Order: sequence, then C-alpha cells, then structure tokens
Amino acid sequence: MLSPIAQDADIHVDAEFSALIPPLTPEELVQLEANITADGCREPLVVWKEQGVLLDGHNRLRLCRKHGLEYAVRKVSLPDKPAARLWIIRNQLGRRNLTPDQASYLRGLEYEASKQPHGGQKRGSAQNALEDRPKTRRSLWC
Repeated sequence: MLSPIAQDADIHVDAEFSALIPPLTPEELVQLEANITADGCREPLVVWKEQGVLLDGHNRLRLCRKHGLEYAVRKVSLPDKPAARLWIIRNQLGRRNLTPDQASYLRGLEYEASKQPHGGQKRGSAQNALEDRPKTRRSLWC
C-alpha cells in the first residue's frame, strides 16, 4: 500500500532500528543526495503500519525532508517490535553495499532474533525428541 508525503508527520524514527542500518560512506551519501535532488525519491519508504515507525529509507527520508521533496510510503504490517527488527535485519542483508563484516554482523543479529525461547514444558526426556525440532542455524544457512 503506497501513500504520499501527506503522512510525513506520522513517520517516526526509532533509534534502535536506526542503529541496525550500516551507515553509508560519504561518497554513497553524496551520490544518493545527487540522485534524489535530480530524480526525486524513486523508492518508497517502508513504514511499520501499526506503529508508524520507519523500517527502510532513513537516509532518503532525511534527504527528502532536507530538500522538501515528496516521497511515497509503503506500509508493512508486523505483529510486534521483534518482528519489525527482524524485518529490518533481513532487508539490510539484501543490500549490495554491505561490507563482509557488516553482513556477518547482521547475520549474527538475524540468528539471535530467530532463535526460539528455551525452557517451558518438556515432554519426556528422550534425546531424539529434541533432535526433531528445527535448528535455527539450519533454517538460516542451509
């Protein structure tokens, strides 16, 4: 669902979410600003529908506000903050400008965010019962 700039005041930037996004190099930021001022904001910003929190487009939002430019917004429905955090991590892993270290860091965050909680009711003590559960590492890297 796309919406125009009219909802700009409803977009909030979460510091924790912002910190998940690797910064652009100075050269990348200069190029992005040149592209946006020349062609407008071609990609919609992505906002968590239920909370109005920006998930993708932090640099574009800042530059569009700086230059008074319009932009589209795409809203994504997510159940909670951990799901929104995981969405950001996975979205960032799809970027081409990540260094190997940045990608490795984000994969670690994805792994931690995807792990299932431990504890709770155990049904018996059979070793095989535990081995039948899907392993987080297998689901992410296999």
